[in-house]
Amino acid sequence: MADALSVDRSSPDPHGAPAIALVGSANEIASAIIEYKNVGVSQFIMSGWPKLEEMLFFGKDVLPLVREKENQSSHVRVDRQSTASDVRSSSV
Repeated sequence: MADALSVDRSSPDPHGAPAIALVGSANEIASAIIEYKNVGVSQFIMSGWPKLEEMLFFGKDVLPLVREKENQSSHVRVDRQSTASDVRSSSV
């Protein structure tokens, strides 16, 4: 996982044992979310403290980067698929 991934078990976790903490810059957190998405994670429960400040940070800084990275990866997939179909077409 990205360097943004940090697991902190020093305090009780209100979300239970499978919870992790993503800590870092907006770009590092967005990259970590994309890495989880790429291995099949489709749902996340996000929380932070103080709640309002963290929600604003996530919505303003992190989420736009996640969407941008999703768009970039979908363009890469489309490019790879079209290249593969071009190769198949030329070999027929």
